[in-house]
Amino acid sequence: MAYELHIERDEPINADEWRSAVQGLPTLLRLMPSDWTSTNPATRERISMVRNPLDTEVWFEAEQRWVPIFRVSDDDGQLAISFRAELLNDTSLQPALRHLAQRLAANIVGDEGELYDLPG
Repeated sequence: MAYELHIERDEPINADEWRSAVQGLPTLLRLMPSDWTSTNPATRERISMVRNPLDTEVWFEAEQRWVPIFRVSDDDGQLAISFRAELLNDTSLQPALRHLAQRLAANIVGDEGELYDLPG
């Protein structure tokens, strides 16, 4: 399993706070559609998946596309928000991370509890 980073704080982050933080920067962040369907070009088989409606995409300007980044799980009203560690230094992701951390008064924390500073 890949090493992940998490957006955390002492108090639990709830769904309304996450939605508000994401919606506060609509040019860089958006909640992902809850359902996803794709077609295998070789077999024409359709593959569908139900997503968590709190999972979030980030706009990558250089690629001109939305990229699924933040996976959100809800454990009885307490959100766990994670993303792949190798993305921390991606300049396309840094403004979104700064916004979310500030808006939620949260930190970027590794799987083993270490704190990460945002570059820049």
